Amino acid sequence: MQRELQWFKAVEKLIHPSLVNLRDENRRTARELFMTEHKELAAAGEKWMKDTSNSRMIFSTLIATFMFAAAFTVPGGNDSEGIPIFLWTKPFLVFAISDALALFLL
Repeated sequence: MQRELQWFKAVEKLIHPSLVNLRDENRRTARELFMTEHKELAAAGEKWMKDTSNSRMIFSTLIATFMFAAAFTVPGGNDSEGIPIFLWTKPFLVFAISDALALFLL
């Protein structure tokens, strides 16, 4: 559908502006004719977009769930006061920063 629409717009740019709104024997403009001829293709494209967005939504929800769980399940555990044991180590800081970025960018 996108290629057809791009082709239509390219042809529309090539013709004289006064000819854009001319009507055929059925009193339809070129745009109206294009829309009626491509109605099924537009419906198929809409269905494809809905299916794609649904599958991506499920995938992003799974990733968000894992990132949220990882944020509260601290590697190495906590000491008696609730402070992470590996708080000031470089690998823990890399983990914390990457987990925070993953949550914010998702």
